[in-house]
Amino acid sequence: MLRAILIGIVLIPIAALIWQSIAGGLDQFLHAITSPQALAAIQLTFAASFVVVLINAVIGTLIAWV
Repeated sequence: MLRAILIGIVLIPIAALIWQSIAGGLDQFLHAITSPQALAAIQLTFAASFVVVLINAVIGTLIAWV
């Protein structure tokens, strides 16, 4: 039962996302993800994630230490 719920919540939306992203063809998909706006969004996402990881490492270590 739990496996069916996880498939419904996780795998079906991911499959739909992939299906829609390549609907226009692989060339259009590659052009879209290599556009300057998309690359800037990816760079911002990774930078924000890195900052959050650092904050979580420091705060988590402090909380675990106490």
